[in-house]
Amino acid sequence: MKVVLDERPAHIPLQAACSALGLNRSSVYARRRRASTASDGSRQRSRKHAPQPRALAPHEREHVRSVLTSAEFYNQPPVEVYHTLLERGEYLCSLSTMH
Repeated sequence: MKVVLDERPAHIPLQAACSALGLNRSSVYARRRRASTASDGSRQRSRKHAPQPRALAPHEREHVRSVLTSAEFYNQPPVEVYHTLLERGEYLCSLSTMH
């Protein structure tokens, strides 16, 4: 399939070749882009493995964990702990971070 598209005559547009083969043109472009980035060695980095700039530091995470497991809050869900701390004027992290 790749050979057919690459070796097609110049007078046949890519759109016509893709429709004759039953391919989506955007898929062809995506495969070419992936192949070109893999061959030159510049691999695109995934955000999944990138450090998050607003993530809590390890000591902050440990502090939140110790508050959640303290004798006062050990049997409460994070939403109740979050609102109790806000009523006292304390903000440790967001509710989603507590989960």
